[in-house]
Amino acid sequence: MKHDYSLRYRELFTRRGREDVTDRKARYHAIAILKQMIQSWLIDTYPNISTEEASEKANQMDISLIEQKKEESIKNILELNNIIRMSMIEMQFIKKVCNVFILNM
Repeated sequence: MKHDYSLRYRELFTRRGREDVTDRKARYHAIAILKQMIQSWLIDTYPNISTEEASEKANQMDISLIEQKKEESIKNILELNNIIRMSMIEMQFIKKVCNVFILNM
């Protein structure tokens, strides 16, 4: 039991923090999922986009088109499924940013 307390203390109150193996894996996983989500959305939403351009935007984690399309879609309730999908991508982006921030603390 004392072992658990010392790990918690180190994580919360020291610069060493927690063993970051799982944090690093979580960050890489969040980034990979985000890139897949962006590329898939671009190909589905813009069928004329080249695979190279979709891959480039996904690798840069550029969500500007998603935000623009979401802003337009919110005006039309019939596009609810697309709004939900875009919101999920934005949440994954936020997750990635939070993981990067936490690892740099």
